[in-house]
Amino acid sequence: MKALESYGIKPREPGARGRAGPLLSYVTMRMADRGGSPDGTPKLYFTDPDGILIQIKDLKYCGGSGKMGEVCVRG
Repeated sequence: MKALESYGIKPREPGARGRAGPLLSYVTMRMADRGGSPDGTPKLYFTDPDGILIQIKDLKYCGGSGKMGEVCVRG
């Protein structure tokens, strides 16, 4: 989030609802009931100057559980 702030992307107000405006960042937690870790898997989002939403994921992310979504279930 500090790196994003250095580019002029500000943290979204805590508790804000609805679509985020341009140049805002926020983190949501994907909880175990949605496939995240028991304590939640953080998901970092930010919007570009046009308000288009972008998500940043850890390099180990595979859509699984674990703190960073890195515990993969092969089926």
